[in-house]
Amino acid sequence: MGDDPTSAGGSVGRMSGEMAGLDGVGADESPSGDGALARGLRVFRAIAERGSTNVATIAKDLDLPVSTVYRLARTLRDAGLVSVRDNEYRVSRTFANIATVRLHNDVLSNAARPALERLSEETGATSNLLVRSGLSAYCVHEVEAQRGEGPRLPIGEPMPLHAGAEHRVLLAFAPTPLIDAVIGGGLTSYTTTTPNAPTLRTSLDAIRQRRLAVSHGEYLPGVVAVGVPVFVHHRVVCSVGVAGPDERCTSDWVRRSAGALATASLALSDLLASA
Repeated sequence: MGDDPTSAGGSVGRMSGEMAGLDGVGADESPSGDGALARGLRVFRAIAERGSTNVATIAKDLDLPVSTVYRLARTLRDAGLVSVRDNEYRVSRTFANIATVRLHNDVLSNAARPALERLSEETGATSNLLVRSGLSAYCVHEVEAQRGEGPRLPIGEPMPLHAGAEHRVLLAFAPTPLIDAVIGGGLTSYTTTTPNAPTLRTSLDAIRQRRLAVSHGEYLPGVVAVGVPVFVHHRVVCSVGVAGPDERCTSDWVRRSAGALATASLALSDLLASA
């Protein structure tokens, strides 16, 4: 349920009418370089960065009339780029999946493949690369351990941000409103070691300080994972991690994996910065 009483049915006709004016002047807009297309993109970015937000908040952040933001948000919804529930807009799962599939076939996964292969060889564990879209984490590339016993994450499917080392790294460096939205939305317990709200906030502070996260069976039972952020121009664009069964992923393995991940993160940062 949302703030727009119209259904998705018949949206193509409505959308075509509204989209026709995206580079022109709407009823509440004046001719300027900041036309409806630019404003629509700004609204979409505000929704994506906050993870979940409402029209009033976007209007305040962007200094736009509420009516303008509502109309542009509705157009984005009709185009399948965002979804709305209880007056809160967020990037749609459909768009997020399209984006992660594109990443999987584009620069990010191509750049990551050699680094992940080296990580799996060095650690004997499954290595993976995750990105954040809205309130979810997505695995865009994975290299399975040679032993074939490592955990497998679904490619391009939404996963939680609060459970699992590689996931939580992305949350730690997300905007504060998004962190609050994740915690305020309720934290699903996947195992007995999935962090609750107080534990999560403490762990996020530690991750930002150490630039490292370690998890023990938080998302997948019996799995130890280590994750680090990858920075490009002082911004975290993805996380890279390794994971394996707890019976052989000892504290020494965690220490060695952290060193290997630090090296891989720097290499990926350089590659992506120059891409």
